[in-house]
Amino acid sequence: LRTLLEMKNAFDIDIDVKIYDGDTPREDRLWIRDNARLLITNPDMLHVSILPYHGQFQRILSNLRYIVIDEAHSYKGVFGCHTALIIRRLKRICSNVYGSHPTFIFCTATSANPCEHVMVDDPLPIYCRRREILQESAKELVDSICVYRAGYIAEDRRKIEADLFRGKLRGVAATNALELGIDVGHIDATLHLGFPGSIASLWQQAGRSGRRAKQSLAIYVAFEGPLDQYFMKFPHKLFGKPIEHCHVDSHNIKVLGQHLACAAYEHPLCLQYDKRYFGSSLDSAMMTLKDKGYIINNPSGPFSSSMWNYVGPEKSPSQAVSIRAIEHDKYKVINKLNNRLLEEIEESKAFFQVYEGAVYLHQGVNYLVEELDLSSRTAFCRKADLKYYTKTRDYTDINVLGGEFV
Repeated sequence: LRTLLEMKNAFDIDIDVKIYDGDTPREDRLWIRDNARLLITNPDMLHVSILPYHGQFQRILSNLRYIVIDEAHSYKGVFGCHTALIIRRLKRICSNVYGSHPTFIFCTATSANPCEHVMVDDPLPIYCRRREILQESAKELVDSICVYRAGYIAEDRRKIEADLFRGKLRGVAATNALELGIDVGHIDATLHLGFPGSIASLWQQAGRSGRRAKQSLAIYVAFEGPLDQYFMKFPHKLFGKPIEHCHVDSHNIKVLGQHLACAAYEHPLCLQYDKRYFGSSLDSAMMTLKDKGYIINNPSGPFSSSMWNYVGPEKSPSQAVSIRAIEHDKYKVINKLNNRLLEEIEESKAFFQVYEGAVYLHQGVNYLVEELDLSSRTAFCRKADLKYYTKTRDYTDINVLGGEFV
């Protein structure tokens, strides 16, 4: 957003550029829908907010000319499959309902096989794979760096980004939440604690430094795991190998069925015309939805040309379809002293990290968890000057007290 606003001012372009995501205040959304000409959003908002309620975005969708998808290499696997089908739903609504035919522009610096997916004309971040390592890193450098992860509230994340960009922070310890799409200003070096899982991610993280034609340094610190140690023994396997290929299966029948239900809710499906968007698997996927009672057709016409409407159990089917491998149920971590929300963590991690008596680290500060309220999904804690840490035990000791030979 900052870069776009700088470009807008430099070229004296009179357009409103706005972010429309889950952190956008509800009181601002109407103005954005009615006035913004350049909208910055994400697949999640397209899926659950824009497409199901496309009538509210008539002005934007009717006049849509370009859709720019940044960091295109990140849309792979199941998430990539979901995103591909969301894009097809978007193209379908633009064409069939609003008569617009936007041009798609995909941007990436770390894709080994872009031609398989699209035809075209000729300060220091420390990256860690686990949040526990992040907090320990920040504890040692608490006065000069901050921790950055997706679980923090939007206000805290924006402040850290701004402080890093302005040079107020010497560095930030981050998960891959800082890997994509965030301009953090003049960074001199990156320190990578452990292999992030893919060569593309490693280069993306390293790419946060050395921007604007500056020299930079990237340091990879290996852990004791077999993959890290393998790269230490054979570094050419890491630095001499091409970036991984991105693969997306947009014909995954289960995922396709989920998005067809969403598409039918947004605008009635037609087997004859919607194959151009959803491919040859549309027939069987629609029959499955029909048998389950999710769609119903107009009996006056043949199966292929009749319109099929959504009649499923969910009020809005997109709300029941998770496009990321992220849990919807979260636990809040609250500072009892001022009732301030520190962050949110996934439900599956809550019983391992914020149980009663646990020492919880936030921005390098120790908090003692005094209560875990299951009904409100809230952990209450207070600052504590402790000389110890806690860790859950995921194994059981068995002592054989006696027995006999058979």
